[in-house]
Amino acid sequence: MICVNSWTCTPDGASLGISLAEPVHCFLLCFESDQKGFAMLCFNTRWNPSSLMTSVTAMSVLLTLISACSGPPASEQAALESLQELTPVGFKQNEAGNVIELTATDDAMTDEAVVYLQEFPELRRLHLERSAISDAALQPISKLKKLEALFLDQTAVTDQGIQQLSTLESLQQLSLVESQVGDAALPTIGELANLTMLNLSQTGVTDDGLIHLAPLKKLKSLYLGSTQLTGTGIKTLGELPELTLLDLNQTRSNDSLVAALGQFPSLEMLFLGNSRISDEQIPGLMTVLKENMPRLKGLSLKSNPLTDASISDLQELKSLKNLALVQLQNTQITKPAFKQLASVVTEVNFSVDYSERDE
Repeated sequence: MICVNSWTCTPDGASLGISLAEPVHCFLLCFESDQKGFAMLCFNTRWNPSSLMTSVTAMSVLLTLISACSGPPASEQAALESLQELTPVGFKQNEAGNVIELTATDDAMTDEAVVYLQEFPELRRLHLERSAISDAALQPISKLKKLEALFLDQTAVTDQGIQQLSTLESLQQLSLVESQVGDAALPTIGELANLTMLNLSQTGVTDDGLIHLAPLKKLKSLYLGSTQLTGTGIKTLGELPELTLLDLNQTRSNDSLVAALGQFPSLEMLFLGNSRISDEQIPGLMTVLKENMPRLKGLSLKSNPLTDASISDLQELKSLKNLALVQLQNTQITKPAFKQLASVVTEVNFSVDYSERDE
């Protein structure tokens, strides 16, 4: 007699048939050499419409048993063990035991170690921030067809390496903060049509390359902080209808940048910290926000050379009904002027800081 968990099955399937109220035949599908388990597939011996539901039930139960007994491929387990011998690794597995998320952010994670990742066909998220990989590592990564999130911050990958990622059609999140990429990587990135998050902060991208990101109509979050971008480049993005977060911290603001922000009507979070926004640009910015960003919830203007002269224009923030937070730290706005602003824009939480001289 063969036993599978609480099910029993005689050679003619009688016992399982009694449990499922139908006569069935059982066939051994898998049997592991270490005898940890096996699975059976059972077929109804009286195939007719009235027994269809019971047959489907039997099939569902047995497919679950098949998954339970099979486990991850031996090659995947061996690859994981080999990888753990080389570098600290964090990972998550699905119910079948397949690795679906892996983190290896130590400098012991090298191009040679990345080769083992090819054994994880179900991998969805891969964190390699601050690792010692280079462009050579991206060739095996390009074979991970189900990869949805890839984090390569502070690595030595360049434009040439990124060009190998065009095969990752399932990719939704890509982070390249402080990597060695520039404009030449953007045509490949622009082909990743399912991207919803892209982080190019502290990279070499410029206005000339940004036009290649215009096809990314599913983008929800775009980080371009600490780059040399201006309004000229932002304008080439065109409309990104689903964009809800735009980070332009530490970029070079000008009047064209303020005007270009009107292309993103779905924005909820806008970061313009340390972007050289002056009192003269605030009226134009308030006009763009009121006319084009009804969903805006958060706005950062911190570390800009704003003075008390901008207070009357900033009072227009009261028109933004969804606005909840405004950052004004490290500006030249005095405490009395801020109190005046807060008394008018009462529904917004302001983040500010003052020195003793403002008391």
